[in-house]
Formats: sequence, structure tokens, C-alpha cells
Amino acid sequence: MSTFRAVGLRGNWLNGWLAAIGVTVLLPGTRLSWSSDVIPTAIFEHEGDLADDLAGAIPSEEDINDLTIARHHSKSAVELPRRVDPDAFADRARLARASRDGSLETTITDLVVEDGGWCAHAPFDPPVPKGLTLHERLSTVRAAIDGDVHSAIEDSLCGRARRSQGNGLGFDALRFASGVQAQADVAIDPIVELACFYGTLLLPVRGGGSTIRQRGWTQRTLRRHAFAWPVWQPPLGRWAIDGLLDIAWSGQPLTALKVWGISGLFGSVAQQPRSRSDVSRAYASERLW
Repeated sequence: MSTFRAVGLRGNWLNGWLAAIGVTVLLPGTRLSWSSDVIPTAIFEHEGDLADDLAGAIPSEEDINDLTIARHHSKSAVELPRRVDPDAFADRARLARASRDGSLETTITDLVVEDGGWCAHAPFDPPVPKGLTLHERLSTVRAAIDGDVHSAIEDSLCGRARRSQGNGLGFDALRFASGVQAQADVAIDPIVELACFYGTLLLPVRGGGSTIRQRGWTQRTLRRHAFAWPVWQPPLGRWAIDGLLDIAWSGQPLTALKVWGISGLFGSVAQQPRSRSDVSRAYASERLW
């Protein structure tokens, strides 16, 4: 088992944190912990060459098109646009159960129906210009990964990747050139964005009839610290991380969380809309402890 310190995936960067978890989803058996630095960075324990194995595990464009959330799916006669009605959701839910695909439950739920009769979207599936679906955004991200994938992954993990133009999944605060201007040119690291999506598979969305809830979110997305995420020091695999997140979000006192190896907590700081028509989302962070 070798150790790889991925300084490019920082614990205070929401997309970097999700991407680090995504690596453990894409590579079962890989364990993740976080350094004790003021700005924690991801530390992976992996049998073999991490970048090489991750390059082999990255889903192909065909794999992406086979996800349940695809607008047009070969096993469904129902289209899945940005606005999804409950009947269309039910059709894809049957497909998701049959294929054991968790992508649908990270994006929309029919347990909350918005005005017009549309299924509600998760906070990590925010609105974007042109009404692109999450699957269309993910497909664009995957198409941007070409050439020497091994080197691209190493560059991303080491924090030296060159960003490419694009909006990514649509919630990274670092994608704006100026950091605050929603209309500015946007650029993303496609490796991080792709891994980030797979990290969200641990965060299903639910609803209670009137309010949508995605795992980890406690308030409306624009409120400070609406989403808070932990970093930890014990090396954990995907399912151990899944269990630790339950503990982190259980409301236990700080002393109890530290017993479980949680070493820090960060909270989301949302970019405020510039106008009522501004649908863009971006989440920066600040350390809570």
C-alpha cells in the first residue's frame, strides 16, 4: 500500500473535497485521509500507481451516456430534460433500481414537486444558463479529458493542472476568473469536476413533500454554512467515509467528533446572486473549527 499526497485537492475547497471522495468511489479499496496542515490536503493510500489506476477507472463517454440521468437513454423511451415531471422520474427510477445506478438520486426527487409540477433539483444540481441538464454538463466535462490522461490526473492531484474553459458541474467558486463575476469567463479542471460528480454519489437527495433535502445540506443554499463538511485523519475507504459523514452531521458536540478522528470542519459561503435573473451558483468556504 503506497501513500500519495494530493496537494491539489484541498479540504477547504468544496469541489476538491468532493473530488477526493470521488476517487474512493472510482477506485474501491483506496483510502482517504486529510493532512493536519492549516489547509488540509488529501492523502490517499492505494495499492499500485494511483494516477495510472485512476486513468483506467475514469468512465468513458459511453459509460457517461449509460447513466440513468442521460437525457436520452437506450433503455428508456422517456426523455429526461432539465424540467422533469414525476412520471418521467418514476420511469428512470425503475431503470436506476434495475441497474443499481445512484446518479438519479443525487440530482432530483419526486418527493418535492415545484410550481408547474416539476420534480425538485438537488443543491449540487444547480440551475445553469441554457437549461443544461447535469448529464449534459458531465458529458462536456468528460469530453474535455483527452490526450495523456495519466499526466492530466497527476497534474490535477498535484495542483498544477491547466484549467480549460467551461462551467463544469456549475457550483465551483474558483471557476470564475474574477472570483465573483458570474458573467466572467469560466474555467474548470475537468478531472476534478468528473471526480467531484462521483463524490456526490454519497449525497442522495430526499424530500418531505414541501422541502428538498440533499444529504449534508441543512438550510437554503444561499445561507452561510448551509453545507458543512468534515476532514479526518484516519485513512478511510468509501463506505467508512459514508459512515463518518453520518457522525459528522449527527449534531454531536465537538469533543465527540474528535474521538472519531474528525479534525476539522468547513462551511459553505455562497456567492450571492447579482440580480433576480442570476441563476448561477458558486460555493466558497470558511473554516468552522
